[in-house]
Amino acid sequence: MKKFTTQTTVNGKTKTVFVYVDDETARMLNGLDEQSRREYILSEHEIYLNHLRETRRHCSLDESMEHGIEFMDSAPSPEEVLIRDDVFASLRKAVRSLKEEEKWLVTEVFYKKRPKADIARELGISKQAIDSRLRYIFKKLKEILKF
Repeated sequence: MKKFTTQTTVNGKTKTVFVYVDDETARMLNGLDEQSRREYILSEHEIYLNHLRETRRHCSLDESMEHGIEFMDSAPSPEEVLIRDDVFASLRKAVRSLKEEEKWLVTEVFYKKRPKADIARELGISKQAIDSRLRYIFKKLKEILKF
């Protein structure tokens, strides 16, 4: 590999540009006149700069993986879907085994997303009483689900 340089003016500033070429291309360039050699070096340098611009904007997935960068798939795996569905089925079954008042409270708080303060006002009790009932329900569900 041989290095060929030339001078160019960019925005009023003189700049040295260079390219590396193989031995055969170096022999060919040595046989050319100065102007042709300069044009070749400038065109090769421009190709090099364009390549840098493009590779800066676009990074292939294969290249990233070669450098040890891996991307996580945001979609759950089939195993995770089965486990999640099994857990939800078990939870639904456990909720069905609760008393009617307990089922109603769970439905209002977790499915209908009603504020506990509104439920407490409707039942004529404090919000802390709702929290206490929910703790009791959670304990009961833990026993049913064997957590």
